[in-house]
Amino acid sequence: MSTMARNAKIRRHILSREAIQSCDKIRLQREQQKQRLKDERHRNDGLLIPDGATDVTDPLAQKGRALSRHQIMERLTRINPALCYETSLRYPAQGGIYVVENRLDPVTGRIGCKRFICGIPNGTVNEFSLRLTLPSVIPDPDIALHWQAIQRVDQQTPGWRSILLRLMREGLITPSQTEQEFQITQGRSSQKWQQAVN
Repeated sequence: MSTMARNAKIRRHILSREAIQSCDKIRLQREQQKQRLKDERHRNDGLLIPDGATDVTDPLAQKGRALSRHQIMERLTRINPALCYETSLRYPAQGGIYVVENRLDPVTGRIGCKRFICGIPNGTVNEFSLRLTLPSVIPDPDIALHWQAIQRVDQQTPGWRSILLRLMREGLITPSQTEQEFQITQGRSSQKWQQAVN
């Protein structure tokens, strides 16, 4: 046992129970903070994984076959007439896709309750989601007093394919209906799309 470890063990024995608990609490908080930093970095790096050979931060590559919000909703309501769109009151450039469900609304007491599914831009919607990044400096969880320079995902603009995936996961549309209305196979090949639908 090293001298430092032996001294730490001796010092721990002379501390009160409250002081030991306080030290243990601080140590646990540090470990939790390190794990949070690692998890955040892992999530950030996961968002930046290329889609096949395509950079998900490249606006031109992610544009694909852009559609207006009106075109998207027109096609979606042909698939499922219970889907509808509402513009956000606070952020008019954004809106949401809702499904009207045949159940009692707890607020109004009427049959026909709207449930939020996902957000959608109010204007033109790119085919693929775009990650907007900012250069950032973050603490290194493994090396004390060391910092790392990274590209941090600051914002994500959803593409209409990610909106379709969300609706499919909710069971509101099917892959075959999606192909019929949006001709997915005629667009750019997407590894992320293939993984999500298969």
